[in-house]
Amino acid sequence: IGNTLYKPRIALNTASAKGLAEKRVSADRANWKVSYAVAGKTKEEIPALYLEAEEHQKLIVSELKDSGLSDDEIRIGVISHSQREYRDTAQVIVDERQYLSGSITVETDKIAIIDPIRARVNRLITKGVDISDSNPSYHFTKLNEIKPDMLKEASKNARIAAAEFAENAGVTVG
Repeated sequence: IGNTLYKPRIALNTASAKGLAEKRVSADRANWKVSYAVAGKTKEEIPALYLEAEEHQKLIVSELKDSGLSDDEIRIGVISHSQREYRDTAQVIVDERQYLSGSITVETDKIAIIDPIRARVNRLITKGVDISDSNPSYHFTKLNEIKPDMLKEASKNARIAAAEFAENAGVTVG
C-alpha cells in the first residue's frame, strides 16, 4: 500500500499478462481392477466356496500372465466373506446367502495390451467365473520431465501477449 500511495499513477497504469502452454501426451501407466465372486446358500458351503474363489483367482491370474503381464504388475487382494439373511414379517430367517469375493489389481506401463487383456479376462465368464471388470484408469507420470519446456513456452506466450497488449494500448512493456 505504501508504494501505491508513493507512486499512485504507476500502480494504476500497470497490467499483467499470463502465458499458456499445452501439450498432448500419452499415458504411461494404467491401473485396472478385476473383481470376482462366488455365492452359496449355507455356512456349510463356505469351505467349498473358498476353494472355488481361489480357483477363479488362479484362472484370472493365469489369463493375465498369458497375456503378457508379470508378477510385479499383478496384485492379488484377499478373499472376503459376507452374508445376507432374508427374513419374513415375523423376523424369522427364511433364506440366507453366503458370498465370497476378491479382487486383482493390475498396474502396468504396457498401455497397449490392456484392452486385449480385458477382452480375454471377460471370456472367463463362459467358464463360470463371475467377473466384475472396472474401467482402467490411465495416468501420465512424467510431468516433471516436460514441465521446464512447458514453462518456457508459457513465459514466451506471456511476453507475446504483453507485447500485443502494449502495442494495442500504445504503451511499452517494462
